[in-house]
Amino acid sequence: MQVADFQGIKVVSFVEFVRQICEIPRDKDVNEYALKSFLTFMLGWDLKDVTTESLTNWIATLFVKGNTATTVKRYLTHLHVTFVDWQKNTFSEIQFKDPFKGLRPLVDSENQTKSDEVQLNYNLIKRLKTADAYKEQFGKWKAIFFYLLYNPEMSIEDLANLNFTDVPRYCPQSVEIVESMDSSRGRKYVFALDQPNKRITQIIREINENVGSLTRMVGMKFEDGFSRERITAIWIFAALKSGVRIDEIRAIVPVIPNEFKILEMVSPSQLSDRDRQDIICRVANRINDITTRWYVVNMRDRITPDAVKDSIKENFPSLFSQIHFFYPTHYIYREGKNKKKVKVEVPYIPGLLFIKVKSDRVGSVMNSVRNIAWGYKQLNTPDSPYSVISQRAMTDFQKHIGMFTEDVRMEMVTQKEPLAVNDSVIIHGDSIDGSIGEITEIKEKNGIKTYSIRLTHNQSFNWSVKIDDELRLEPLSTYGKKVLTEYA
Repeated sequence: MQVADFQGIKVVSFVEFVRQICEIPRDKDVNEYALKSFLTFMLGWDLKDVTTESLTNWIATLFVKGNTATTVKRYLTHLHVTFVDWQKNTFSEIQFKDPFKGLRPLVDSENQTKSDEVQLNYNLIKRLKTADAYKEQFGKWKAIFFYLLYNPEMSIEDLANLNFTDVPRYCPQSVEIVESMDSSRGRKYVFALDQPNKRITQIIREINENVGSLTRMVGMKFEDGFSRERITAIWIFAALKSGVRIDEIRAIVPVIPNEFKILEMVSPSQLSDRDRQDIICRVANRINDITTRWYVVNMRDRITPDAVKDSIKENFPSLFSQIHFFYPTHYIYREGKNKKKVKVEVPYIPGLLFIKVKSDRVGSVMNSVRNIAWGYKQLNTPDSPYSVISQRAMTDFQKHIGMFTEDVRMEMVTQKEPLAVNDSVIIHGDSIDGSIGEITEIKEKNGIKTYSIRLTHNQSFNWSVKIDDELRLEPLSTYGKKVLTEYA
């Protein structure tokens, strides 16, 4: 590139320099593609300075998009030439450290992504999800495949040791799988793999063999044999299609599969737990958008929640038991006759009823109550999808008001030392996961024991349990506190 091409350009930074070059009309060539690719990457990541790390991430991005090593090498060469010209003609008296130094070994054919097989397997997920031909024989293995797919951080050993009391609740797709498992008779493990009688190595081998057989039956291919890494590769492919950045993928995936070997060169992003969980949920939604979610309806004047429930029950008797409703209320004092204070129950948000239902059934459910209520949509158009309330948003709302949905059932998990007033407890589960509270009151009446638990100075809730109910015993020694666990 000639120096004259840059005349008249006021340089602020190399990124700005490239941006101004890209605005100059010119014939399309490899140089222009290279500069525009680099500029799009830098602006998309909100990066101001070109560094070896940012260039490494750009190279990795080119590879995961399917570019060959030859193309990436040509792009890198053209960008380097532009950088040298910018440096010489703009800051001729200043010596910069060359960020391109040492990048050549990355541009190797071994780092090309091998995504053809991964894309084939990704496209067959829907077939596996709806396949019922082998339900009785492979139902458990199918559930294991999808649980590993939704949770890229989890190893097979972690899955084998997963207890009902330890299940994360932030991903609806994962929760749906867990809720389909049999938790009766004091069962400890989510996935029944004969854990007490088998070594973990044997369990891992059986999972790989059976899940591998199931996936091959629907046409999936694994050239190097089935393993946890093959599922991880599918998750990475879905994450890229969901717009997840490669440094975010690197931060979430503990072991990079060979299909995306170039990601090993990427520095992981510093993600908070909340960001990490949001990304996992976003990718899970990309893989499976048909799951139980929260929606909201606005009831018409003088319509009660019971009227909406009765209408849905009449139209969907078999589905009704799977639908959860939430109409939070609280008590206030109003001035009645003779200026006497009267305690009155009022809704937190008048007229709004929250409904938790399968996403593929929400249209039918909303249509069945259209004469007495209407559901909120994303857009004000007839074909717009209904607005979804994320589980995290619902959890935050419930924490704020100190009231929880009727699908939540709580069980005490330690009774070696009975809980007492002033005891501190940590609560695990869907609605108030990780919250720490203090027992303020314990009442017993008609075989029911009710614990009043204060979360903050103005937020508390009551938890009731039958005195003769079977209680799980598992003290949480890590915290040194007695524990309550909820099951949604």
